[in-house]
Order: sequence, then structure tokens, then C-alpha cells
Amino acid sequence: MTKKTREDSLFLTVAWLAMGLASIFVPTIWASNDESGPAAEAFESFKNLAGEWQGTDARGDDVRLVYEVTADGSAVLERFSNQQGMEMLTIYHLDGDRLLLTHYCVAGNQPRMHAKSISKDEVRFELLDATGLRRPDEGHMNSAVFRFGQSGTLSSAWTWREKGKDSYTEAIELRRISDAASK
Repeated sequence: MTKKTREDSLFLTVAWLAMGLASIFVPTIWASNDESGPAAEAFESFKNLAGEWQGTDARGDDVRLVYEVTADGSAVLERFSNQQGMEMLTIYHLDGDRLLLTHYCVAGNQPRMHAKSISKDEVRFELLDATGLRRPDEGHMNSAVFRFGQSGTLSSAWTWREKGKDSYTEAIELRRISDAASK
């Protein structure tokens, strides 16, 4: 066998091996957003929030949230504002069989959370990681709980953690004032 033949043979072996591995892993990558299961069902609950919501926080201040399904149905964007002019964004999306959120906080950091517990009427998120923290013990949202009520109601509770301890929970009670279809 000549050197050229050996090189060609080695090339073909490597190419066949690569194609074989691709046939195993590529379908897994493309099928990563499971459309069934608890995370997908919870994500549908977030999609069903599309529209405008109004309510009060624990201090009695008025808050407004707008939910929008975006990116061809692969993400839900939440826009939060209150009467003091504070604005924040949260984006919800699936990652395989996990439901994730990234919260773009007025504190200047971006906690990323995963749904740790999912039931028909409630989703509990816990911190995975965060960007924008100067120190690990710097204040950030550490968990969030959503309760989907009947008759167009929603409650959420966001827990702030600082110096390794939960400092407070921001509870918000909301009612739908318009849905996405009426806009």
C-alpha cells in the first residue's frame, strides 16, 4: 500500500466515523426542545399570559406587566414596570426538558433560574447562575414562584438574596386587563 493510499484510507475511516457520530448526536441536538412533559406544559402556561396585567406589590404600589410570545413561539418576554418608573425584563424559554428564565434586574445583574418544581397551578424557579455580579454575595433575585389563578389572576413571589441569606420576598398579585388577541 502506498503512502497516498494509506492517507486516503485513513481519511475515509475518519470521515465515516465522524458521520456515524453525527448520526447519533445531531438528532439529539435538534430534538432538544421536548414538546411534552411538565416543562413544556408550564411553558404553555406562560405563553397563555400574553397580554397586559395590572396589580399591586407587597407595599401596595401599582405594577404593570406585559407578556409577549416572541421568537416564533420559543420565548415569552415579560416587561415589568411600576409607578416609580422601575422597569425590568424577564425571558422564559425551554431548554430541552427544562424551563428556564433570565431576569434582567434593575440591580444590574441577570439571574438565570430553572423550574425546580412544576405543578398544574404553580411553578417554582431556583437560581442556576447569574451574570453581572461583582461578588458572589452581592444582592440578586434567587428564586421565584408563580401561581396561575382562575379568572385571569396571577401571583408571583420573587426572593432577594444578599450575603448568603434571603433578605425579602417581593409578592405581586395581578389581574389580566387585556390579552394579546384584543390588541
